[in-house]
Amino acid sequence: MPNSRSWKHIFEKWSKFAIKAWNIILRLALNGVNPFGYLNSCHFTWLVILLNYNLPLWFITNQYFLMLALIIHGKKSITIANVDVYLEPFIEELQLSWQGVKTFDSFQGATFNLRAMCIWNIHDFLAYGLFAGCVTKGLVGCPTCGPTTKSQYSKKLKKIIYCGNRWYLPQTHPY
Repeated sequence: MPNSRSWKHIFEKWSKFAIKAWNIILRLALNGVNPFGYLNSCHFTWLVILLNYNLPLWFITNQYFLMLALIIHGKKSITIANVDVYLEPFIEELQLSWQGVKTFDSFQGATFNLRAMCIWNIHDFLAYGLFAGCVTKGLVGCPTCGPTTKSQYSKKLKKIIYCGNRWYLPQTHPY
């Protein structure tokens, strides 16, 4: 990750942020879970998880180092229209952490300005639609293609199928 293009961009654009070891670089993940394991459950739970990229690579996704930032639950599923209501206080706290929070270092006996930056959002396709405000299901299920999405309803399968999903691959591609 420190060799990626986005990581280098952070070090170039915000060099004062990057040189201080106590500043935190975060990744945000929004994921829906079914806590009871029923396929037709009427209870929905969405988790907002933060991952700390200051840790060594093998610790980043370790369950002990994941930070559960927000739990959204209820009898109705969240939608594009109401997900921002849940995320607004959380985003405000992220903005506050970007400005800096006075923190006490007990080892050195001094205070310092702790800052945090969220550089990536990684979600499954449904959560991507909720977080970005895009349509990711139905006949127009591809946010990139939009109205030109090649889809049709299959009566036999009783669901929408997407045709032409290899559109951008070259003819010689094995898939």
